[in-house]
Amino acid sequence: MYKVMLQEQIFDLVFFGKGGFTYTDVCNMPVFIRHFYIRRLQKHFDDEKKAHDKAMKEARSKSKSK
Repeated sequence: MYKVMLQEQIFDLVFFGKGGFTYTDVCNMPVFIRHFYIRRLQKHFDDEKKAHDKAMKEARSKSKSK
């Protein structure tokens, strides 16, 4: 179970880090640092989604008022 979770974290950081991390970087990274970056990426994508949802809501309200 731990190995699967570790591989998921490695994939997430390498894939969603958009070239910021290599497989070797993440494998050699201390666990607490790896967890920090996972949480930071999650916050980034949550914030990005909130901004997108807000923009879509504003666009819909503008199109309804026309």
